[in-house]
Amino acid sequence: MTEPARLRLVLADDHAIVARGLFLLLKDSYDVVGIVGDGPALVEFAAEHRPDVIVADISMPGFDGLTAVRKIRAMGLPSRIVMLTMYADPDLAREAIAAGANGFVIKHAAGDELIRAIIAVCQGETYLTPLLPPPQS
Repeated sequence: MTEPARLRLVLADDHAIVARGLFLLLKDSYDVVGIVGDGPALVEFAAEHRPDVIVADISMPGFDGLTAVRKIRAMGLPSRIVMLTMYADPDLAREAIAAGANGFVIKHAAGDELIRAIIAVCQGETYLTPLLPPPQS
């Protein structure tokens, strides 16, 4: 009996130590096919390798993660996208989802939350971290 294929995942973060930590967290469960450090590299890598899942920082050089998501969606790529950010901002979360992201996780969340987010978006759900403050009225 053969094992089911592991999901192919790309990581996008301009901080090498964060990218390395994400790799170590995810490598046992996913086939991490690449790590990139800026928006243009993410779009190029996604177009060439068509990963199942993209975990991308919002703040990256070249152009930000939101712009990268818009470009990836404009190309029609079906990758599930989880945005990772240090900003607990509900408006930013809404903007990320509107841009085409499937999930939004804050970097200081526990690693198991990122894994829960990946599982949820792969099941067709939208994942928003519970660490977001309630919207202002």
